[in-house]
Amino acid sequence: MKKAEREELEACLKRASEILYNNTDTDSLSTLVDIEIAVRNQVLEHVSPKIALFLSQKRALLNEEKPEQLKVVSENLRLRKNKQMLWE
Repeated sequence: MKKAEREELEACLKRASEILYNNTDTDSLSTLVDIEIAVRNQVLEHVSPKIALFLSQKRALLNEEKPEQLKVVSENLRLRKNKQMLWE
């Protein structure tokens, strides 16, 4: 990741953290475990679905534009997985 992208991501994550914090019952955040659970729940509810949707839309566009390239990538991943299974 380029430095400028990392800095932009960090700024966006800081703002997202502020929004999620403002929408969390802060009285329930008394231990690190409570904080971890609250973060995980917020991420699973609000962040992960948006990232998954974005990535699936990007993949759909890639499928339309470069179906042959996806086949090669998919085959490489399958071969790596099979190779990994042999070593386990």
